[in-house]
Amino acid sequence: MYNSAYDDKLSDQLASLKIEPHIKEDAIHAFVKIDTEQTGHIPTGRLVDLFREANFSIARYQLNEFLEKHKKRTDGGLTPEEFAQMLQDEENERTSKFQASVDIRGEISVKESTFGGHHQVAHGEVRAFTHFINNELKDDVDLKNHLPMNLENDELYDSVQDGLILCKLVNKCKPGTISEKAINKTKLDVIFRQRENLQLAIISAASIGCHVISITPITISQRKEHIILGLIWQLLKKIAFSQVNLKEHPDLAGLLRPGETIEDLMNLSPEELLKRWVNYHLDNDEKYSGKGIDNFGNDLKDSQAYISLLNQIQPGDLSPKFNHNAQGIPSDKERAQAVHDMAKRLGCGDFITADDIVEGNERVNLLFTATLFNNFPALDKVEVPEEVKDIDADTPEERTYKNWMNSLEVDPYVNNLYNQLRDGGIILQLEDKIRPGIVNWKRVNPISSFKKLGGLMRKIENCNYAVENAKKLKCTIVSIQGSDLSDGNKRLTLAVVWQLMRAYTLKVLDAAGINDTKTTKEADDLIIAWCNKKLENAGSDRKFHSFTDPSLSDSHTICHLINAIQPNGADISDLGKNELENARYALSCARRIGARVYALPEDIVGLNKKMVMTVFACLMGCGMDTGVASAGDQNEPTHRID
Repeated sequence: MYNSAYDDKLSDQLASLKIEPHIKEDAIHAFVKIDTEQTGHIPTGRLVDLFREANFSIARYQLNEFLEKHKKRTDGGLTPEEFAQMLQDEENERTSKFQASVDIRGEISVKESTFGGHHQVAHGEVRAFTHFINNELKDDVDLKNHLPMNLENDELYDSVQDGLILCKLVNKCKPGTISEKAINKTKLDVIFRQRENLQLAIISAASIGCHVISITPITISQRKEHIILGLIWQLLKKIAFSQVNLKEHPDLAGLLRPGETIEDLMNLSPEELLKRWVNYHLDNDEKYSGKGIDNFGNDLKDSQAYISLLNQIQPGDLSPKFNHNAQGIPSDKERAQAVHDMAKRLGCGDFITADDIVEGNERVNLLFTATLFNNFPALDKVEVPEEVKDIDADTPEERTYKNWMNSLEVDPYVNNLYNQLRDGGIILQLEDKIRPGIVNWKRVNPISSFKKLGGLMRKIENCNYAVENAKKLKCTIVSIQGSDLSDGNKRLTLAVVWQLMRAYTLKVLDAAGINDTKTTKEADDLIIAWCNKKLENAGSDRKFHSFTDPSLSDSHTICHLINAIQPNGADISDLGKNELENARYALSCARRIGARVYALPEDIVGLNKKMVMTVFACLMGCGMDTGVASAGDQNEPTHRID
C-alpha cells in the first residue's frame, strides 16, 4: 500500500540534492515501492528491482560493475540519497553523449534543467531525417498510416512511439534482420505491444552494429528527443552509407594518395571516403580555387565546394547544364539557395535546405553528400587492383563479430575486420569493455607512432599486449602470438575475437556461477542444464544435449524456451517448414523479450556451435534477469540473492 508519510520523509531527505524534479520523483516512487519496511536502505539483492522501478534498466550481471563505476561498495546497498544521485549522474552522462547540433534555421530548442544542464534539439535534423525516412519507406504498405510525416513539425517523435518505423528502418539497413511476423502491426494503441516493438527495434539495431547503450523503450516513450535522434541517425547512416565502399564502387581505388596502399583505403570510414570523393572532384575542377574540405560542417558553409561538386558530377544529358555562376553571388544564404536549386534539378533538393548549408549542419550535409554519391558518383574508370577484385563479402561469422564490436562503440568503426585489428587497438578496447581497467593504456602505442620508424614493431607490441590480456580473461589462446594478429592471419584473428565474444557473453552468467574458473565444457553444460530444466518446468517436452543437437535447427526449441522465460513470447504456430525463416523469427522473438543476441539465422540452421551457444547463454541471462529463473529451478544456480 502506498505510504504518503514515507514519501514526504524521502522528499525531505532529497531536498538538499541538486537533482532534476523528474529524477527526484522517480527515486521516491522506486524507494517507496521497494522499501516496504521503510528502513531507508535497499540491500544489494534488491537493487536491480529498485532501478527498474525508476525506469532505469540494468541487468543483474552488470550490477557490480555499475556500482564500482559510481564508487559504491558491491555489497553495501544504497540509501535514498545515493540512489537519487546515481540516477542524476547517469542522466547527465547520457545527455552529454547525445548532444544534437544547432538547428539549421538558427533556432535552438533548449530544455533547461534545474541541475544546470540542457539538451539542444535540432529541428533542422528532424526535418532532414523525416524526409529521408519518408523517401526510404514510402512503398511499405504497413506504414500507410504513418507516412508521409510532416516535414514542418516534430511529428517524427510521435510517429516512432509504436516502434513500427524503427523496426522497418532496421530491416532497411540489413534486410531480414527482423522477421516481419515478429513485428506487432495491429492494436498499436496497446502500450505493451508498442514496448515490444521498441525493444525489438533497439536490440536488433545493436545486432547490426548500432550503439544503443542508454536507449530503452522507456527513454523513447518518454520522448527524450536527443536519444531518439541518436538512434535514428545511426540507422540512417547505415542506409545512406551502404554503397560507399570499394566492394560496391571499385573505382574508388582511384582516390588513393601517393604512398598509400589499398589496405589504407579499405580502412577508411564511409565518412572519410566521402570526404576523399568530394576533394577528388574539387581537385579536378579548374574553376575551383578554394581548399579541400576537412569536415562536413564549417567547410561547406560558403557553398563554394558544393557548387564545384555539383558541376563535376552533373549527368551528361542534363539540360541546361550547371555552371559556376553561383560562385560569384556575394551572399552566403543566396549562394546556398542556388545550391539547393541545383540539387532540386537532380532530384535531391528535399534532402537539404539553404539554411542547412549556411548553419553547417554536419549530419544533414553528410546525408546529402551520401545521396549525391549514391546517385552520381562520376568516378573515372581505373585499373582496379587485384586486392579490390579479391574483396569477398563477409562470412556470417565475420559479420556477426563486426556487428558485436561496433555495438560496443569501438573506435574506429570496424569496416574491415582483419586490417583494422592488425594494430591491436580495437582488441584492447574490447578487452577493456569486458573487464574495465584490465588495459593499462600507458602501455599502448598510439596510432600516430605507427608511421614513424619502427611502426610495425609498435603494432606488434600492442598485439602482444592484447594476447597477454586475453589470457588474463581466461580466453583459450593456444600458440597465438601478437605477430599473428599484426600479420592479419584470418584464422587466428577469428579465434581471438571469438574467445573475447564468448567472454563478453558469459559475463551475463557470472552470477549463475559461470565465471573465470569455469572450463568451456563446464560452462556449456551449465547453460544446457538450465535451459532444459526451464523447458521441463514450463511443461515442454523439448530438450537438447549439445549446441549442435540436430533438433535445434528448426528453432522450435528456442521458441519454446522463449515462452518458458516469457509466456507468449513466441507464437509456435508462426513456425513453418522453412528453417531459415523459423530461425529469423526465433531470433527476433528472443530480442523482443530483451535477449541481446548477435547470431544470424544461418548460424541456427547450420548449427554453428559457437553462435548457438551465445543464443542460449543470452536467453539464460534474460531469464534470470526477469526473475523467472528463480522459482522451480531446484539445484540449478541462479543469480537471485534476495
